[in-house]
Amino acid sequence: MMENQYLLGENQCLLRKIKKKLLYISEFYRFFYKGIRTSQVVYE
Repeated sequence: MMENQYLLGENQCLLRKIKKKLLYISEFYRFFYKGIRTSQVVYE
């Protein structure tokens, strides 16, 4: 039973790390995409 709790804790930690990474990636892409859009507008 204790091992299950420990594994659950590990999984929760891993999920949190993955979520944080996904958040960073999506923010980066949004910033990057916005940069491309604005640069296209400038060039036109």
